[in-house]
Amino acid sequence: MATAASSHGHRLGARRDHPHLFESAYCSWRDQFVQRAGEEGVPAEWLDHFRNSVQPNPAVLKDSHAQPEMTLSAGTYIQKLVTEQRIRDGRQAATDHADRFQGIRDKFGIEAEILAAIWGIESNFGQLMGDYPVLESLATLAFDGQRSNFWEHELIAALQIAVSGAAAPDRLVGSWAGAMGHTQFMPSTYLSDSLKLSGQGHADIWGDDPSDALASTANFLIRRGWQPELPWGDGVRLPKAFDFSLSGRWNRFNAARWHDAGVQLCGQDDYSDWGLCALILPEGHRGPGFLVTKNFDILLQYNASAAYALAVGLLAKNIHEHEVVNFNWTQTAPLSQDCIRELQTLLVRRGFDTGGIDGIAGSATLRSVQQWQLRRGEPPDGLPSHRILESLRG
Repeated sequence: MATAASSHGHRLGARRDHPHLFESAYCSWRDQFVQRAGEEGVPAEWLDHFRNSVQPNPAVLKDSHAQPEMTLSAGTYIQKLVTEQRIRDGRQAATDHADRFQGIRDKFGIEAEILAAIWGIESNFGQLMGDYPVLESLATLAFDGQRSNFWEHELIAALQIAVSGAAAPDRLVGSWAGAMGHTQFMPSTYLSDSLKLSGQGHADIWGDDPSDALASTANFLIRRGWQPELPWGDGVRLPKAFDFSLSGRWNRFNAARWHDAGVQLCGQDDYSDWGLCALILPEGHRGPGFLVTKNFDILLQYNASAAYALAVGLLAKNIHEHEVVNFNWTQTAPLSQDCIRELQTLLVRRGFDTGGIDGIAGSATLRSVQQWQLRRGEPPDGLPSHRILESLRG
């Protein structure tokens, strides 16, 4: 499910050369964590189990540094996820599990293609749910990575799942980031949003039957404001003289305003009932554009990457419409996290608010890039690029 900022570990790197220092540092962190988890209500016997059986895993950090959302261009990322094979598998899954999807639709109003798309992207329809021990992954990230408080919170949630009897520790397996099951729920999300479709009891998101995982995903979306009657968005055609300063998720206008700007949908004519929409340009003004609704923002709560949310939306569209929709991606290479940190630093020095210097190109950073482009008379598409970084260096 949700990916997080990649970790820049230093303690695990010292393991080979300074094993005693590493062991001492880990034990110190572990003891502090055990105290915090105890204060959060985790029973002593479970903390003893954690203390005696969980060790950090360097492979977790290696994977965290290679998150595709941060290392691939938006087009490359989407094309790797929205393949003809996955579209076929998604249509087959919608047919094979039609009764399950119908039951969820009756309960929540969410169409099968959205849930099937999330399921397909998160675990390839249950085939790739991850094999990392979740406690080990989260302990590694909490000990050695950035955002320790976030990872410790998830680690406590994972222990609480085990304590509740929902899943034994050896069943808590998932991704390097601790995401679990068919639709890759983080432990805290399992505690807050999991739902057993057939009635009372603990939701089983790990088993062969995907019913609880799909129902839990629908519950997650609805509880965060998903509107079943509203599409996530669609691709658009822009006029040659388009004003790119209108782009960005911070700019939201109604259909009349977008019509006046010459924005046309690729697949349909009318978007008058979509409410306030934003135009996003994941690869800048040379790449494709997408008009997105409030439901797109809900997908971003599932995973904060715009490329991920687009991949879900486009896969769902292809599953539903039974046709492969292609876009002219530019394959523009993204900036590394270190380069984004430098870009943020240089923008802040020039008086722009990037929302922090964290190596993550969030909305505040993209808006600052757009403002810099406007100042320089460039197409203000908000795309952090190597050319923008060079101009800031100069």
